Amino acid sequence: MSLSVVVLFGIALAMDALGVTLGIGLNNKIKLKEKLMYILSFAFFQFLFTFLGGSLGNFFTSKFISLSNVIGGLIIIGVGLYMIFSGEKKEDEDDSKLIIGKKSALLLGISVSIDALVVGFTAFNSFGMFHLTFYSFIIGTVTLLICYIGFILSDKVKKLSIVESYSNYISGIILIIIGIKIILSL
Repeated sequence: MSLSVVVLFGIALAMDALGVTLGIGLNNKIKLKEKLMYILSFAFFQFLFTFLGGSLGNFFTSKFISLSNVIGGLIIIGVGLYMIFSGEKKEDEDDSKLIIGKKSALLLGISVSIDALVVGFTAFNSFGMFHLTFYSFIIGTVTLLICYIGFILSDKVKKLSIVESYSNYISGIILIIIGIKIILSL
């Protein structure tokens, strides 16, 4: 497999993470530390799941993979709904703990990376350990770069006054759409 094909896999796999990054990046309370936490979580789980999928091959059944997509999609929809409903709270209330916490970064990292497990099962299961590790690393690195760009874009977009006023609603809607897309991609 050529490096350009692996990079294309990485770009395709990072699209869910990019959407979530854009949604979370619209939150006015998110700081650089939290952004880095999400970027690293998304990149790590893309790497890990590609590697695990390739290592385990066709060990898991399609039912397990479908169930994982549903669970991942439901988690993202839940976070999106929380963001929408937290937008109705008073400004002085701190509603960002759930969205910006370490547990959210882990859950969302896993949720947006389930498809990397499937790609590992199907496209990367015939490689030796060196190539599998290298290709998985490339996919994680591509995800890291794309999510970094996503946070830069969300910082630019949220400067628009209408986006700033409705950022929780917009973020929530984006996450719900991504969650539904993940569930329907069975």
